[in-house]
Amino acid sequence: MSSVLNWDKPRTLALALIQKAYRLKLYPTVEQADAFARFAGSCRWLWNYLLDLQHKKYEAEKKFIFRAEMQELLPGLKREYPWMAEAPSNSLQRVCRNLDQALKKCFKEGAGFPRFKKRGVSREAFYVVNQGLRIENNRVVLPKMKQGVKFRSGRLPEGRILSATVSQRAGTWWCVVQCEVEQNVDVIDASSVSADAVIGVDVGLKSLMVCSDGVVVANPRRLSKAQKRLRRAQRILARRKKGSANRRRQAARVAVIHTKVADYRADALHQATTALVRRANIVVTEDLNIKGMVKNKRLARSISDAGWGEALRQISYKAEWAGKHHIKVGRFEPSTQKCSACGNSRSGEDRLRLHERTYRCGSCGNVADRDFNAALNLRNYGLDYVGQAMPERTGVIPVNACGASSAGPDAIAFGRYGALNQEPASTSDVG
Repeated sequence: MSSVLNWDKPRTLALALIQKAYRLKLYPTVEQADAFARFAGSCRWLWNYLLDLQHKKYEAEKKFIFRAEMQELLPGLKREYPWMAEAPSNSLQRVCRNLDQALKKCFKEGAGFPRFKKRGVSREAFYVVNQGLRIENNRVVLPKMKQGVKFRSGRLPEGRILSATVSQRAGTWWCVVQCEVEQNVDVIDASSVSADAVIGVDVGLKSLMVCSDGVVVANPRRLSKAQKRLRRAQRILARRKKGSANRRRQAARVAVIHTKVADYRADALHQATTALVRRANIVVTEDLNIKGMVKNKRLARSISDAGWGEALRQISYKAEWAGKHHIKVGRFEPSTQKCSACGNSRSGEDRLRLHERTYRCGSCGNVADRDFNAALNLRNYGLDYVGQAMPERTGVIPVNACGASSAGPDAIAFGRYGALNQEPASTSDVG
C-alpha cells in the first residue's frame, strides 16, 4: 500500500546547472542517410588507423601517441585520403580524444586495451559539437548537411546545446543531444525529513524492486520472454553465408529484437524509478557489486536482464534533480539476514538461503517476505544515518552545482566497502 506524501520542511531553493540528454529519432532522406554512413565510416576508419599506429609505435619505441599528436596528423590524412574531408572536423577530432582517453583508462584504471572496430558489428556513430548544431522548424541542422533532418521526440531539447551524437541502431538513426539546463531545485533538508518519507528499496530477481512502503515492482524479464524468438533468429543468421545480402538482412532482424528488449526494459525502469522518487524524499538502496555478481554464470543473464545498475543510476540522478537524497548502504551490511523487527542476524548454518523466500526470526518470531524484510532493514539504516549524522550539520545541507550534498550526489551510509572483484561464492549468497 502506498500513499502520496507531502513535502517536508524546511526546504531551500538552489540554482542548479543540470546536464540532460534528449534522444531524437531521425528521419533522414536517402542522401542524408548516405552522408551519415560516410561520416560514421570515416570515424571508424580513423579509429582503426590510429590504433594500428599506436601498436606500431609501442612495438618500436615503447611509447604511445597522445591526443595532440594524433590531431596533428589529421590535415595530412585529409590530403592523402580526400574522402575524409567530407566528415565534420570536430567528429574526427573527437575520435582522437576518445582513443586517448581509452589508452589512459587502460593503464590508469585497469580497463581493457582498445580494440579495432569492425564494420557492421561496431556501432555506427559520429560526434558533433554545438557550433554546427541547431534545432529549427522541427528539423535538426547538422554540420556538412545542406538541409535539416526531420526528427520526432517526446520532448524538445531545452537549455544550451553542448554537443550531440548521431548513431544508427537496428537500421534507425538517432541523435542524442546533450544540453545544459539551468533550473531551480528545491533541496530538502535531510535532517528534518519525516520517517514516512524515507523508503528502503531492495532490488531482486523475483521482483525488480520491493519497497519498504509495500510497493512491489514486477520484474519484466523481457529478455527471457524474447529468448525463443531470439534463438530462432540467431540460428537462421548462423546459416546465412558471410558477406551475403541475406545475412545482412537477418542480422538486422536480430538487432531489432535486441532493440525492442532494451527499449521495453528502459521504459519499465523509468516508470518505476520516477514513481519511487516522487513518493520518497530519501531513497535508501544497497551499494551492490553488480560486476562481481554477473560473474556467477547461473545468474548473470537474469541480473543483466533486470537492469539493476541502470535502476540505481536512475534513482541517483532523479533524486539529485528533485533536490532529494539517495543513500547507499554498505554492501556487507546484513540487510537480508537481519530481522527488521528485533535486529537479530542469522549466520552460519542458520543463514537464509536463496531458495528461502520467507524470513523467520528465531528470536522474536517475526515472519516476513525476505525482500520486504530487507527493504525494511535498508529503511532502518537510512533512518539511523539521518538521525545520527545529519543533526551535526547546521542549516540546509550544502549543495553543489547539481543540487547534491557536499559529499557528492549519493551519500554512503556506514562507509563499508567490499573489494571490487567481490562475487558471490554460491547462489545462496545472492539476496
